[in-house]
Order: sequence, then structure tokens, then C-alpha cells
Amino acid sequence: MRKKITLIVITVLVIAILATSIMAISEARKMNRTTTRNHVIAITNWMTTEYSQTSDLSHIAKRLVDQFMARNIPLRVTLIKTTGDVIFDSEAEDLESHLMRPEVQKVLKSGQPAEEIRYSKTLGFDLYYYAALIADSDLIVRIAYPLSLEDDTVRSVRTHVLLIGLISILLMGGILAFAIHKITQPIETITESFENLANGIAATRIEEDHQVYPELRRLSVSYNRMADTLEEQQSSLRQKQSFLDALVGGLSSPIVVVDEKADVIFINERGMQTFRRFIDPVKYPYPLFLLTHDEEISKFAIEIMSGQTQERELVRTLTTSEGMRSYHLTLSPLYDRRVAILFHDRTAEAEAARLRSDFVANVTHELRTPLTSIRGMIDTLRSGRVMNEEQTDRFLQLMDVESQRLERLVSDLLVLSDIEQNAVNLNEDYFDLTELANEVITQMEPYATEQKVSLKLSNSKHLQISASRDHVKQLLMNLIDNGIKYNRPGGTVTVSWSTFDTRIKTQTDRQGVSRLTFSVEDNGIGISEADQSRIFERFYRIDRSRSQEPKGTGLGLAIVKHIALLYNGDVSVRSRLGIGTTIYASLIIPVEKQT
Repeated sequence: MRKKITLIVITVLVIAILATSIMAISEARKMNRTTTRNHVIAITNWMTTEYSQTSDLSHIAKRLVDQFMARNIPLRVTLIKTTGDVIFDSEAEDLESHLMRPEVQKVLKSGQPAEEIRYSKTLGFDLYYYAALIADSDLIVRIAYPLSLEDDTVRSVRTHVLLIGLISILLMGGILAFAIHKITQPIETITESFENLANGIAATRIEEDHQVYPELRRLSVSYNRMADTLEEQQSSLRQKQSFLDALVGGLSSPIVVVDEKADVIFINERGMQTFRRFIDPVKYPYPLFLLTHDEEISKFAIEIMSGQTQERELVRTLTTSEGMRSYHLTLSPLYDRRVAILFHDRTAEAEAARLRSDFVANVTHELRTPLTSIRGMIDTLRSGRVMNEEQTDRFLQLMDVESQRLERLVSDLLVLSDIEQNAVNLNEDYFDLTELANEVITQMEPYATEQKVSLKLSNSKHLQISASRDHVKQLLMNLIDNGIKYNRPGGTVTVSWSTFDTRIKTQTDRQGVSRLTFSVEDNGIGISEADQSRIFERFYRIDRSRSQEPKGTGLGLAIVKHIALLYNGDVSVRSRLGIGTTIYASLIIPVEKQT
């Protein structure tokens, strides 16, 4: 910008000086021509005056020429008769007739003095010719004055004018360069500030007090105000963006934004992990189908953007990094033909609903079976078909067995419900585990003897543990009951436990805890691999032919599992068909070893 302004101004200045010089030289030439003419007229008038006093005009002309030659002025005087004959010429002799000379012709025709500028072949330069008729005579006086003197004067004027112009250009150029620098420097500073602002750098400010020109000062003030406002807005936008990033990034559900072609243009971190696609869609958009492998979702999103449907929700089963999962999709239209899709994983909810349905169906079945038996026997007794007292006692005995079965079922359901609701106190006093185990074995001994199974407590360490005594007793009773029930006559059920120190600490007393693992081993019928993964489910029985047995509710091992989970533990099974089964249940609880 500075170079362009300098070039333009210098060009205008040169043109102005050249125009002025040309005009000055032209005026100088005109003035010099006028001076020459006046001078020649004065000479002619003088000669006319001298001729009136003496008739020897040649002598007068020769004397005049000598005076001019003394001053190095080659003045030429010619005396011509009206017939054209030359009677005197200061430069040459025996000249031809001058009758046809233009200036002579003009004098003869008009009788008035005449002038002419013509190149002299004799002298080799331009001459100014002035001819006048001498009154009362037949003589014409012609004065030839050299224009080379005029050219010298004009050349001198031109030289001085050009020299002054050159000095003026240099002087004005320096002043102009300084002035342009003073003007353009703040403009360049302001321009750089605006460029920084355009590149997103709003921290640059212009020094207002250093601006010389009021216009630039006002522009600087306006820029600084605009930069302050923009910086505040950028800060606000960054805070909002940070909040949105934290909000979207912290979502436990995948969220995806697609454009009008159903291409993914945004996906949060959870979505990338869920669908195992870690390409940044902001840089490289890709079809939604590559993410979900479900064309219906893409079509549904396009229909929402085009206004073909008012529905906003969809339930689909999709392939994820965790396998097949059920999702409830919420699609929300955004600006500029975009749709945000929130994937809510409802797999656990669907599984819970299924389990609730199965649970209700199983409970209904388990309750209906003894109730149907009791109702049938009551109807038989009322009908009078039972005629003797022995049959009546038999029916009453069966009704008592079924009622006990109902009581056990209800009791197990209540225990399981209490455990699932975590309605227990985990901070219990210490008690002797060996003493509790002997108590359980003594209590289960009659049932084991009835089934011809022997119970055995291995030589495990004597431990003091802090847990709910009722929970641990329930766990052992259910494990031993399961070992007796699925054993063979003459079989054995062995109870043992082991501990493993762990760094886990409780939230209350922060004391160290241990993993206490119970193992109940039998040498009974064993469990197939297909059944091993389901034996801890509610109402699941291995042998369906024994599922109608009054002493089994199908909830024993489910209760064991939930007690273990209540104490941050787990359950597992190891079994071989025809050889036997070992069931493990671990609890994370405080343990003290007795010496």
C-alpha cells in the first residue's frame, strides 16, 4: 500500500512539474520572441530615422552591423529595391534578386512591415526576418536576426526549470515518503490487528493515544471495543462448549448426530466404545449404517428430517462390543436438517422384565402345584368317597406335607426378597465359624440319615468372622441341602472353607478384610455342563423328575448366590456327571484367625 501511494503521488508530481516546465519554456520562448521582434523593429526604426538625415544608408547599415558583431551578435542587414535588386547585404555580395522572398512580397503587397522565420542555408540556422519600406523611397530594409540567441535563452530557461523540477521532486519525494510512512504505519498496525482478529486472536489491542490522526484514533477505539466484546463472547462460548463437551462426554449412553444423508458427523466417546468405531466423523463422516448395521434407523432419521413422520422413538437390537444389546432410540431434529440420536441401553431392563415374568410364572406354578393337591384332597374328603379312618388320616398327612411345602416356598421367597433389597446390617459382631458349621450339620443330620448320606466337616481353620450369622447359616444349610438332595445312597457331603487376604477395606471401620470361600463337595450324580451355568437361577432344577419333590423349592442356590453378592463375593461350580459336584461360595468379610 505504501509503495502504491508513493508511486502514484510521485507520478502525479512529475507530471505536474513537467507540465509546469513546458508551460514555463513556452512562455519564455514567447517572451523572447516578443523581445527579439521589438528589438528588430527598434533597429529598423533607427535606420529609417538615420536615412532621413543622410542618404548613405549602406554606410549606416555597415556601422550597425559592426556594432552588433562587436557583441558577437551576427546581425544581418539587407537593402533591397522594390524591384527586388539587392543593393547591400552585410553577409554576401552579388546576391540574386530578393523579389520573391516572402517578407518582401508581403511588404510590396500591403505596404506594411512584414516578418518571417526561415532557415538560412547561407548561415546554417533559423533567422527572424523583418522587412519595412522606407518612407518616400524605393528601398526596403530587411533585418535578419539570428534565433540561435533565442534558443540559447530558452535552453538556459529549460535547464534551470528542469533542475528546479528535479530538486523539487527529490525534496517532495522525501517529504512525501515521511508523510506516507506516518499515515500508513498506523493503518498497517490496524490491518494486522484485524487479520489477527479474523484468525481468531482477539487479544490484540491498538494503542489509542499514539494515533496522530483523529480518524485513526476513532477507528482504534472502535476496534478495541469490538475486540473486547468478541473476546468476552469467545470466552462465554468456550465455557458453554466445555460444559457441553463434559455433558455429552459424560453420558453413559451413546449419542450420534447425522446429517441429511444419514452420515454420522458427531459421536461421543461412549458411542465410539460401544460400536467400536474410533474414526473422527467431524473430519471423516461415514454412513450411519456402518455404525449400527441397521438400515431402518437411517431411513427413520431421513423421514424425520423430511417431515414424513412425527415419531421420535424406536426400539432396535444392535450388535455392539458387548454383543447383541437392546436399545431404545430417541431421535431429536436439530437445525440445518440434522438429527441427534440417543441410544438408551434397555438390555438390563428387558432382561429384568423377562426375569420378573419368569419369576411370576415360576412362583405361580410352584404355588399352584401344592394348592391343587390340597384342594383335590379337600374335595375328595367332602364328597364322602373316603369311607374309612385310615384313608382320611392319609389324606390329612398329605395335606400337611403340601402345606409345609408352601410354608418353605413362602419362607424362601421372603428370604430372597430381603437379600435382594439389601435390607440387612453388614456390620455384625464376630462369631465362631466352626461352631456354626457344627450346628448346621447337627440340624441337617436327620435329613441326611433319611437319604442315607453322611455329613463331614473337614479340618478347616478355626475362624472368627464378622457377618450376619443368619445369612451364613442360611448359606451353609442351602449348600448342604443341595448336596444331600442330589447325592446317591451311601454318599458323602464334605464342608470346608479357606481364606485369602485382600486389600479391600470396608467403608466403616476401614479394617482389612479377607475372601472367605466355602466349598461343599458331594460324590453324587453330578451336573452336566449345559446345566452348570443355570443352577443358580430361581426355580431351576437339574432333574425335572424330582422337581415335584416336596422338600425342594428351586430357590436354594439362588439364595446362596444373592447372599454371596450381598458380601461382594461370588459363586461357582465344578462338577462331573457320575462323579460328584463341588459348589463354591465366597464372602468378602473381616476374618480373625484363632491360635
